[in-house]
Amino acid sequence: MTLDESMLNEISYLSLLAIEGKVSREQFDRLSELLSSRPQARHYYAVLLDVHLGLEDLQVQSELHEDRQIGGFNPAVLQALAEYERIAPTTPVAIPSPKPAEKETIPSKPRQPVNKISLAMTLVATAAMFLLFATLHRLGPRPVGTVGRLNRTTGAKWATVNGAIEPGSDLCPGPMQLLEGAAEIILDGGTTLILEAPALLELETPSRIFLNRGRLVATVEAPDKERFVVRTPFSTVVDFGTEFGVQVDAAATQTRVYRGQVELRSGADPLKYHSAVTLNADQGGSVSANGVISRVEIMPQTFLRRGQYETMERAARGDRFARWKAFNDQLHRDPALAAHYTFEQTGENDKTLENTAPKTMALLNGTLEGEKGLPQWVAGRWPQKHALRFDRQMNQRVVVGAQEALSITGPITTIAWIYLEPGDQAGHLLSNRDRWNVNYQFGWLGESHPDKPRRNRIQLLRYSQERTQRGYSPVVSLSPGVWHCLAATHDNQTARFYLDGVLLSEEADPFTAEPTQAELVIGDVPFEGLIKWRFDGTVDEIVILRRVMTPGELRSMYLAGKP
Repeated sequence: MTLDESMLNEISYLSLLAIEGKVSREQFDRLSELLSSRPQARHYYAVLLDVHLGLEDLQVQSELHEDRQIGGFNPAVLQALAEYERIAPTTPVAIPSPKPAEKETIPSKPRQPVNKISLAMTLVATAAMFLLFATLHRLGPRPVGTVGRLNRTTGAKWATVNGAIEPGSDLCPGPMQLLEGAAEIILDGGTTLILEAPALLELETPSRIFLNRGRLVATVEAPDKERFVVRTPFSTVVDFGTEFGVQVDAAATQTRVYRGQVELRSGADPLKYHSAVTLNADQGGSVSANGVISRVEIMPQTFLRRGQYETMERAARGDRFARWKAFNDQLHRDPALAAHYTFEQTGENDKTLENTAPKTMALLNGTLEGEKGLPQWVAGRWPQKHALRFDRQMNQRVVVGAQEALSITGPITTIAWIYLEPGDQAGHLLSNRDRWNVNYQFGWLGESHPDKPRRNRIQLLRYSQERTQRGYSPVVSLSPGVWHCLAATHDNQTARFYLDGVLLSEEADPFTAEPTQAELVIGDVPFEGLIKWRFDGTVDEIVILRRVMTPGELRSMYLAGKP
């Protein structure tokens, strides 16, 4: 193979930037282009990476072992040599004057002090460079050692690096960019990685990776062996037998521990750091771009774990219940989610409606009430879940105690899945109000509602002291025997109404008020009213968010929840 010095220099420069976490998007694309199109570039990359990783592994592992020694290698020897080089006495070396030319005499140079160790190290470095170039000349392209394999993917789309990447493929050291979907990688050291798009990482060794941006979850199955390390532009995560998630963006690196323990260190070098913190199970930490470490609370739902990944797989195979569950996993990451009632009866307490929103959970659980019997648990949209059937003649409701998290007068989205049998009249689904101040009131007012002009309309009512005539959709019919998704949003200026993921209308509806502390009542209003105000039908799911969902998001929710 003929040496291409220009290409070698470019590959060396781009590779070192990638290793140090300083590569830009344009530089990464250039490196990917060279590796995908030039066999010689891949050969240079492999040789350079082998040299770098071989030397660095010895140093890293010596730091992570108690005796600070791996085999016959002891970093203390090199450190001692470096220190001696710094303090060694200089030795004068005579440099003879050149013979004079016929017409010109060149004066001899003065004797200069030369460090003996420096001279020796220069000769060694020169010899090493000569050896590297000789190796590149002598050896043809050779297979690069693998660090793991791509175990499985779901909806994955990769940026082209070394060609197509398919499940079962062996993975070599180098960059990988996941544009869409998710992937599971099993490293040769026993660590399993679940990678979620968009993400950019570099596989360095079977026990070390560099995450440039994105999210992953690492599960270390062999904690008694070599320590697993995740490097990022701002930090290093060293595992001590654990399952943990890492998220990297332009501002910080965040880590959450699910099991076991990790050490979070400042800086991308696992050996050179000025501060560190130990994180145990259910703890989180953050390292800012300027290297400041802090303990932070990170929701468990932030990362895609094995159970959620398998739900995504079942959804991709056409399982509709799994499709809904996978959408909920994403919804539960939304910090604006105030309450989510999925109507999944998981325990023996049939008098409680459980809230699954991560930030509020049991705080917003509801209690089933009724004068002549409680709302009845029935089959929901799928056999795996339940719903609640309300009979307005029995004065039934679900009551959630007054909480600040539900007293919302800012932007809001309310969503409910309902099912009407022939003769059901629907009614008020959600009420958070007192008699004169309405934070929000949501429902579908059927044929028998006392307010005749408002019949067969979706309602999102909000006012303070003085009732408004705004807050209603156009007339819309709901087919009996079909699950329907009702939704309404309000940004304090405009109300929008949706049926089955389709925007019905929007209207100006300015509203500003201080929140009123009030119970959330599902299926009725919180004071004695007309029997025809109460809900009559079946409810399967309720969502309340402190923000306005977009038409695209509401369409996705409908498609994910459609049975």
